[in-house]
Amino acid sequence: MVEGHQEILTVMFADVAGSTRLYDQLGDVKAEERISWVVALMVAVVERHEGALIKTIGDEIMCRFGDPSSALLAACEIQQTLREKAGADDDHLKVRIGLQHGKSIVKEGDLFGDTVNVAARMAGLALADQIITTAECVDAAQRAPVASRRINALYVKGKEAPIEVHEVLWQPDDGELTTLFSSPVKEAPKREHLALALLYLGKSFRLGGETSVLNIGRGSACDVEVSSRAASRVHAKLEILRDKIVLVDQSTNGTFVTLDSGEALFIHKEALPLTRSGVISLGVPSEEGAEHLISFHCEY
Repeated sequence: MVEGHQEILTVMFADVAGSTRLYDQLGDVKAEERISWVVALMVAVVERHEGALIKTIGDEIMCRFGDPSSALLAACEIQQTLREKAGADDDHLKVRIGLQHGKSIVKEGDLFGDTVNVAARMAGLALADQIITTAECVDAAQRAPVASRRINALYVKGKEAPIEVHEVLWQPDDGELTTLFSSPVKEAPKREHLALALLYLGKSFRLGGETSVLNIGRGSACDVEVSSRAASRVHAKLEILRDKIVLVDQSTNGTFVTLDSGEALFIHKEALPLTRSGVISLGVPSEEGAEHLISFHCEY
């Protein structure tokens, strides 16, 4: 196993606001096209500001920057470019962005630790068209010619002192925007009823509550042990991330997902949010691995 190391980085999360409504209004195909366009736009801006994409999870990207000034400038450019290209009145295409600066654990191409968690929480607080960060990130970004305003203090689980939350002002009329908080608040509660039910060879498994991760694979150490030669020892994992149920492929042959709607998806070394019901096949298409299909059903 590759050991992680610490680096001082700025972590950014950005996702499409209201994507569930987008699918309902436009349908799966058109909604996916629009979301993919937004994600590609955000990644291009990040790279232009010397940032790097860590991973994409459906309508959300997670990125890293060595310089907090570059990160804030990239966040502003994402909002400005999307406003110009999509139009100010296009409610379908708006993003929310959260950032934090500090020490992160870098391991196997991914990031872990307190800085990542706080950045994710900032993104979760942001409204459509907003960029939310902390005083720590704003203070570190001395080169960024951007304005910000303190909103209030946020009490985050695991921290004794509240975090000072700031909104980055990226548009001319930002001074007229409604303040996000009017008083100090506690950490936003997680969706208590978010869960995933699995069924494999007559045996039931459940993701949710105290179980936030399930490992799937051929190895005996996996939570869901799949006796298929096409499966890797640790083939994939299911986890709950920021109110999403995510399937993360870690395998040699990839993972096939067939939704109840008939839509067939394939992922390899990437993540896929699960929002409906269907079946998961490890290493081979569903029709070829019928005896080892894992049924799933999302519960909200």
